[in-house]
Amino acid sequence: MGLGKNSLKIFSKLYNEGYFDNVHNVLEFGSQDFGAFPEDIKFFLKSIGKDKNELINTYKQQGGRTIKELIRKNSMFSAKVVYEWLGIKEYECIDSDGKWNAKIFDLNEDIQKKYNYKKQFDLTTNHGNSEHVFNQYMFFKNMHNMTKKGGLMMHVLPLKMDFSHCFYHYTTSFFRDLIIANNYKSVDKLVYQDNLPPISQVSDETINEMYSDREVHTLMVCYLIKKVNSDEFKTPFQGNCVYADDNKLKNYSQKRNFKEKIRIGAVGAIRKLANIKLDNNLIYP
Repeated sequence: MGLGKNSLKIFSKLYNEGYFDNVHNVLEFGSQDFGAFPEDIKFFLKSIGKDKNELINTYKQQGGRTIKELIRKNSMFSAKVVYEWLGIKEYECIDSDGKWNAKIFDLNEDIQKKYNYKKQFDLTTNHGNSEHVFNQYMFFKNMHNMTKKGGLMMHVLPLKMDFSHCFYHYTTSFFRDLIIANNYKSVDKLVYQDNLPPISQVSDETINEMYSDREVHTLMVCYLIKKVNSDEFKTPFQGNCVYADDNKLKNYSQKRNFKEKIRIGAVGAIRKLANIKLDNNLIYP
């Protein structure tokens, strides 16, 4: 797991749009490495209005390497320095390996209960970590619990990747219903494939086309989500898919917007007329 060139581009965009203005501390799920070529680092620093020389003193030593060494060559060390460049001074991370002073917590467990760790953060990040954790419910609950009301959650995860790499790949419907169930605000959504630059605010239809392209081997999505209340974490139900009306579990509320209601109603009408059951993936990729 780690931050690289595309991560810097995403951070630059979000920084310049003001999303990190009120972020003073960050918790990363994963002991993230950071590594990029010097020209990419220099471009990133320039893009956020910083001079590399003024940053040498912000983090002189980490993992046996200095900022000067990082600028000179393609070094790999803790992602903490990236957040310091962004003006976020307080940094913590969680991982089973303990690397970069990570808290050694089991992300399959309820961290608040098991470790009595109840600190909350302005920003929590999931840069390619949750797909390696078997207990998905607990991972996303932990992230919810450790994010302050009004805080941001950042997920950068695979939609398409080598199947042997991890337990899970994600879908746009996963995040849509996660957002709906917990009344999150979707701030931004970016995708990038293979080594191409990230693209912002891409529609689900376009993502589906990219996913279906056999020439695309890696497809990543980045969701920036805002936690707008202090409610307890709610388990999502795939309530926005075409099977919503089959759900008899009343404790799952369906919060559809007008466009979704029209779409679902149209699908139902087509089913009745054609007397067939359409493949959900064709309706809601």
